[in-house]
Amino acid sequence: MKKKQSPSIKVLKEKTFLKMIENSIGANLWKNNYGEKNGKIIDLTQNGYLSCAFFVSSILKIFDLVSGIHLTVEGLEKDLIKNHWQEISNFKKIEKGAVIIWEGTTEYNPFTKKEEFHSHSGFYLGNKKAVSMNSLNGFPAIHHYTYNETKKIKKIYCRPIK
Repeated sequence: MKKKQSPSIKVLKEKTFLKMIENSIGANLWKNNYGEKNGKIIDLTQNGYLSCAFFVSSILKIFDLVSGIHLTVEGLEKDLIKNHWQEISNFKKIEKGAVIIWEGTTEYNPFTKKEEFHSHSGFYLGNKKAVSMNSLNGFPAIHHYTYNETKKIKKIYCRPIK
């Protein structure tokens, strides 16, 4: 009896990557990340308020596009550079899946009850839309890529994922 050969399957990494970003909308997966400080367990991402780098770097790490998972935008950005992501200056040529770093802003943090300065990160979806963590409810949400001109883009990083 002749053995039946399995058909060859080619994994479509880029399509899967982009679909994973789209499918992240509304997920609570990145809401919490715990650490220990002075013997006390704390939520480092403050129930999703500070989860943007955790969200972005986790998806990138699944596809080995960064070296590790990060809890700060600064750590994420250093890893993007280390892994040869290309910063683009022509914002009109943003590709789907690009990582956007928005300029930091000072905002009231409801968890610490203080004004704090934070940068923000997310993914470009195309058609002037982005997905990033919504700090008020702690899950990824779709929005205009400049938050309707209220947040200035600091940098955009692109890398082919073929």
